[in-house]
Amino acid sequence: MELDAKDVIRHFMFFSDMEFDESVKWIPLCKAVTAEFSSKLKKKLDKDQADRVAMAAAACAYHKYTLMMFAAGPQKIGDVTLSGSGAVASAKEMAQEFLGGVADLVETGPVAFLSV
Repeated sequence: MELDAKDVIRHFMFFSDMEFDESVKWIPLCKAVTAEFSSKLKKKLDKDQADRVAMAAAACAYHKYTLMMFAAGPQKIGDVTLSGSGAVASAKEMAQEFLGGVADLVETGPVAFLSV
């Protein structure tokens, strides 16, 4: 079974708490991360393994999303200013946790997914 970008997008929407309409602009990011993970698979996946890898890929996509959202500094939404350092650190920790769970399936090698 191959890694499906639709599964990565679905998990990304869950992590980011976005509705589909809001997440549409992030589909290219999810597809790019899906391709990156697909190229690093150690073996053919069964259904459960594919779901685990899709969740890890989505966690990495979410980490990249938080990096992009807060690259320009804090975001002001109405009267509230959001700082990204905590969100980025949490997203990175979550992605690392999920990556550890698929180390038997995905080759991370000397190039880490989280070196962005």
